[in-house]
Amino acid sequence: MVDEGSRLTVKCEATGNPIPTYKWFKDGSELRKSREVKIKSSQKNSRVQISRAKLEDSGNYTCVAENLLGNSNSTSTVHVQSSEY
Repeated sequence: MVDEGSRLTVKCEATGNPIPTYKWFKDGSELRKSREVKIKSSQKNSRVQISRAKLEDSGNYTCVAENLLGNSNSTSTVHVQSSEY
């Protein structure tokens, strides 16, 4: 659970040889880098960062780690709650 307007970070880790590449999806649609959405990947992990979460950022975030031998994925459900009570 994340408060509206706060930073939202979703992270996944994977190892493999060859080193995997990462793709991120939200509710089945591939995420792309933008002014609001930052995607950072290293050899061992990847993360999506949204600096100011909005209600519509709620959903299922899926990380797919892939190399020549196959792929693996992990899904996290994110809830952004309104800052107005």
